Amino acid sequence: MNSKRSRLFLLVAAIGILGGCASKPWQRSQNGSAAGDKSADASALLPKKNVVSVQVVKKALLGKSFMPGGALAQYRRGKVAYEIFLSELPTPTDSAIALARWEDTLKDPELVKSMSAYYGVDAGRPVYVFARGQWVAGIAGLSEKDADQQARMLAQRL
Repeated sequence: MNSKRSRLFLLVAAIGILGGCASKPWQRSQNGSAAGDKSADASALLPKKNVVSVQVVKKALLGKSFMPGGALAQYRRGKVAYEIFLSELPTPTDSAIALARWEDTLKDPELVKSMSAYYGVDAGRPVYVFARGQWVAGIAGLSEKDADQQARMLAQRL
């Protein structure tokens, strides 16, 4: 249990550092309110190539009670179907905590050190999930190699 807490502490610290480097200033909508609907804003950050559909989920993204709402997009590349999800949390610490909850949720989670991500199985399909600043994002339905490639491209947008 102690090593799990140590890993969580290191992960939270790494995400906090990366979040400070990669986060964007808080944007205001035209009416002056803070960014409006974060879920709708999130959908604009998703890749457009191979997209089949995009939906805004108000709460419990992918059915996870620890996840707030966000954007969920379905993709198809040839015969391969996969999903990309994205959710903005209030702080980088909150996103690190959500990522730790993903670790507990995934079956046989593997730490992907280069991205401070986890890759495992959820609901019978592979899931790659990572945090970047205030964002938690992931790819469901791809091999680790393909999901890692998609995650790196997505991380550049955050």
